[in-house]
Amino acid sequence: VFIETDEEGKARNVGLELLNPGRRLADAQGGALVAVVIGYKTEAAVKEAAAYGADKIIVVDGEEYQHYTTDAYADAMYALVTKYGPTTMMIGAAIGRDLGPRVSARIHTGLTADCTAVDYDEETGNIAWTRPTFGGNLLATIMCPDHRPQIGTVRPGVFKKGERNEDNKPEIITEDIHIAAERIRTRLVEVLKDLDAGDVNLESAEVIVSGGRGVGGPEGFEPLKELADLLGGVVGASRAAVDAGW
Repeated sequence: VFIETDEEGKARNVGLELLNPGRRLADAQGGALVAVVIGYKTEAAVKEAAAYGADKIIVVDGEEYQHYTTDAYADAMYALVTKYGPTTMMIGAAIGRDLGPRVSARIHTGLTADCTAVDYDEETGNIAWTRPTFGGNLLATIMCPDHRPQIGTVRPGVFKKGERNEDNKPEIITEDIHIAAERIRTRLVEVLKDLDAGDVNLESAEVIVSGGRGVGGPEGFEPLKELADLLGGVVGASRAAVDAGW
């Protein structure tokens, strides 16, 4: 399980969430649940991965990993996959939209994107990845029988975090992998935070009350805000409503 980190080295929720189904899949295959932490000053992320059940944690720490770049992270992950040969990889579907295809192409294996369910097929020994298709009208279950590792990206919020266990003491393996600056072809120009989002965090929200063109205008969002408050949720909007400035 890839544990995403932010620019401060803290773990993002999606990786910690994936340790929960990862535990079930590892047990079903008689394997170990391994967390991969790539970032800069990652002590906090390693501690979180340990608390949420990893058997082992592989850590790649370096200043070049403070902000996500395709080149640095793909090189590091490729090196780890080549060395350790995992059967299965799970990546959050945010960074995973970029990192997953890059890694799967290098190692010549399959990738199932935007999964909403993950299971183990005992008959074939494959992971059964389920994802929406045809605009969400159908659910397809996809397997990768001939190549390893099996890679899937999973949307944030699909799984809940497991129970926290501060007594879990996983084996921690530090890998010294560094990428030369000239190999990283992108550079971070500026980080824009919050963007007037206030306390709205759609990624971790249990309840989202969403409106679109049908609410008629900015005033139509007022009752949605009241409903969201009553339900303990947050307000979302369709792209059309956002583009209209509502």
